[in-house]
Amino acid sequence: RRQKVLDAFNDTAYNIQDELLLLDDAMKVGLTSLNEQMIEMMLATFVYPLLLQPLLLYFQRSPIPQHVLFADPLNEHTAGRPIADVDTAVSENAMVLAPAKSAFFFLSAAFQFLSNPPLLRLLFTALFHPLAPEATGETMIRAKADVACLNSNGKVEIRIDTGEFVEGMISNPYDRSTYAFGTITGQKCVSSSSSSKVPMSETSCVFVLAPTLAE
Repeated sequence: RRQKVLDAFNDTAYNIQDELLLLDDAMKVGLTSLNEQMIEMMLATFVYPLLLQPLLLYFQRSPIPQHVLFADPLNEHTAGRPIADVDTAVSENAMVLAPAKSAFFFLSAAFQFLSNPPLLRLLFTALFHPLAPEATGETMIRAKADVACLNSNGKVEIRIDTGEFVEGMISNPYDRSTYAFGTITGQKCVSSSSSSKVPMSETSCVFVLAPTLAE
């Protein structure tokens, strides 16, 4: 049973590693508009529901004794001592902890395999900020997915990352102006306000989480 669970987890871990490496390679292309949307989609579909929500839900529960917190139902031991037959809650609560353990594992994988500084900063903020934003009711930015823009000389140019990459990292790690998340070409509106709706467009995209974290 233990080997079967380990094999399944290893397969999932390898798949996640491949996906993160593919995402990192795509971000290194340097297209600002594409990177903005990839970061926003990663926060909304991967970071919040699969990494942060399991941690939030688990630690919102009532305090759990240490011998239950570190229980291993596969080996049926806690801190080196056998589980009592009457203590069936130990194994049950340890299984509830499994999503949180997986979230910690994949969070560490994200920091290990991703090298895009704005994404890592937003991920760090979402993980440690006590008031991380919700996807509903927050100020939303709707913007066209503009690949081209006018530079200071009035000429059309492709929006690309301004930072110079050195061995996969931006040369100036304190440069926070790489992504504007739609604030330059977009319009702000509050998602809960019916009077400030912006007409939907197939060429527009909505930024919810990243702008709030960036502020």
